[in-house]
Amino acid sequence: MIREIFYIPFTFISIIYLKIKYRDFDIIHTNEITDIIPALLCKIFFKSKHIVHCRSRYRNKVSSLRNKLLKNLLIKNIDFFIAIDENVKHSLPPDFNIIVVNNSFSQNLNNENKIEKINIDKDPDTFKIGYIGTLSSSKGINNLLKSIILLKEQKANFHIYAAGSLTRKYSKIVSYILNSLGLIYEDYEKLIAYINLNGLKDHITFLGNINNIGEFYSSIDILCFPSKYNSPGRPVIEAAFFSKPSIVSVDDPKTDTLINNVTGIATKPNDDIDLSRAILDLAKNKIKRLELGLNAKKLYDKNFNPVINADKIYKLYSKITA
Repeated sequence: MIREIFYIPFTFISIIYLKIKYRDFDIIHTNEITDIIPALLCKIFFKSKHIVHCRSRYRNKVSSLRNKLLKNLLIKNIDFFIAIDENVKHSLPPDFNIIVVNNSFSQNLNNENKIEKINIDKDPDTFKIGYIGTLSSSKGINNLLKSIILLKEQKANFHIYAAGSLTRKYSKIVSYILNSLGLIYEDYEKLIAYINLNGLKDHITFLGNINNIGEFYSSIDILCFPSKYNSPGRPVIEAAFFSKPSIVSVDDPKTDTLINNVTGIATKPNDDIDLSRAILDLAKNKIKRLELGLNAKKLYDKNFNPVINADKIYKLYSKITA
């Protein structure tokens, strides 16, 4: 919130500059619903049609005064909303003008570091679980670690490969405040201490930030996405591109991103036992996980193809400016 307030005067200056240089636009496309202040400033200075992209689930608590204010501002000032999936759409107020355009992914080999070799064991007898994202509580790294303790007790032959790094660096005071509020989990020493205490060292490898995601997804058997955001994220789309199934923590999966037991497995959010059961199920059943992976690729071709989705955006632009 402090950051957004800090940005306001600079945003205002930028909008004045754009007004002087371009006079007006046909469309203003706001990147996320949290950018409401820049959106409203643009509405004052430009007579454009306005689209807001909604990339995360909307907090739709009816009694919230903040929600009522935000809803009124959005209805009065925004012409159209783009939700990145059905989960997001169903969280938004039903009286919004909404179209679903799923996120897209394609592999750009020119941008991948082909020389980079990722340290993933090629042993076919080891069940390889992929995790990609920041090593933060919100992304579910804690839940994943707790679930593999249960897997270890089952004598499963598995290994987790975690791609990603700690969240951004803060001063000690800011880190303490954010950790106290449960907004970040970036104490790497505590993470390692937990792993060592529970004898998990031989079952997990931290890869750090990687460029060659093609090799990463091609080398793992499944992707585990235990995020607390209760919605499938971009890694699920990336895994589908490489015909890999995902285990996702989501209580109400929508069929445009995850079809339970068809393209992957949905587990109860924040439920380590349910997560470990799903992992063990796919570890023991190679045929099932291969089938789920092939179905995930079919879903990618239908909903996540960048050419198809770019055309949806273009048609929306044409419609609201006609």
